[in-house]
Amino acid sequence: MPDDDTENVNNLKLIKRVEALCKDDDYTLMQAAEIEKIIWGSEIYIEENSFSTSHQTVNVHGEPERRYEIRSEEEAVDVQIHNETGANQ
Repeated sequence: MPDDDTENVNNLKLIKRVEALCKDDDYTLMQAAEIEKIIWGSEIYIEENSFSTSHQTVNVHGEPERRYEIRSEEEAVDVQIHNETGANQ
C-alpha cells in the first residue's frame, strides 16, 4: 500500500478508497518488515530468500538460487515459489 508520501498518491483513487474502507473500522497499521518478523522471525526474510532478474528469452530451469524467484520485464512479472526440495509449488 503506498503511503501518503508517495508521489501523486491522491491520483490513485481506488487505492485511497480501499484505504478509507480499511480505516473505517478497528485496524492496525504495520510496516512490511514488522509483518515479516511476525510470520518468519526476520524483518528481511523476503529479501534474504528472493532472487530477481529480467525475463529470459527461453525458460531454463535448474536448481533455484532462492526460495522466491522474480523475473520481470516492462509488460510482465513472474514469481516462482520453490518448496524446500527445490520443486515449484
